[in-house]
Amino acid sequence: MHYGRRRVSEEREHSSRSSEPRGSKTGKALRVGDAPFYVYILECADKTLYVGYTKDIARRLKTHNSGKAGAKYTKSRRPVVLRYKEGYRTLSKALKREHELKQWSRREKLSLVCSKRAKSR
Repeated sequence: MHYGRRRVSEEREHSSRSSEPRGSKTGKALRVGDAPFYVYILECADKTLYVGYTKDIARRLKTHNSGKAGAKYTKSRRPVVLRYKEGYRTLSKALKREHELKQWSRREKLSLVCSKRAKSR
């Protein structure tokens, strides 16, 4: 067991690895604008609210409502309905907003959902 520097063989192996970004199968870097992130609020069958983030709203909603996949919280509270979403260009901003919304009370979240409904009418 060693806690300090990597062994020489590990350093060689590390330096020979590709410099392509993770998730890039074509070798081209992914641009942030190509993959927006969303923060969303779901209403569960028991009328509780769930806040999460995703890159694909439709796929995530389907996952929440089907099979064994989805968030542990929503598995026993199906079906869930999308009540609110916000788009962000970066994962960092989406995660910060998700964290902020999770700190809000139920009343504040419902107010946000209702204000969005009023604007879309």
